[in-house]
Amino acid sequence: MLAPTLRAYVTQQEQLRDVNAALAETNARAEALQAELTRWSDPDYVKSQAADRFGLVAPGETAYSVTDPETVTGEDPMGDLRAQDQASSPYASTATPPWYATVWTSVEVAGAAQEAAADPEPEAPATTPVPGAPAETPAPDAGPAADGATG
Repeated sequence: MLAPTLRAYVTQQEQLRDVNAALAETNARAEALQAELTRWSDPDYVKSQAADRFGLVAPGETAYSVTDPETVTGEDPMGDLRAQDQASSPYASTATPPWYATVWTSVEVAGAAQEAAADPEPEAPATTPVPGAPAETPAPDAGPAADGATG
């Protein structure tokens, strides 16, 4: 008689622990969403996200875009100043390349792999005659006239 009652008690305690864990996760998620809502209420945060995500600039600012970064060579004399500006900027964030740059890189890598696979095998090196060795003569061409057949 004690076993069924004890079993029900243990089962209910297990369910209570599961429900409390789910409640804690839900509360943590609600706090995270509230913090995000608070961030999005800040106009400076909205401006920084617009600049990062959509490339928007404020009036009076100048936007620069490097179309082919591989053609730029040499040391960047403004690199240190730009790094300092980005560190002190409220809009600073870790920028990832746009999606189309990632796609194009993938295409270039795939093309290079295909070109490497399609390259013909290197030709055999030409032999140089050894002084004093007999010269090799090519075999006569055994064409249709050589065997006496006429066509």
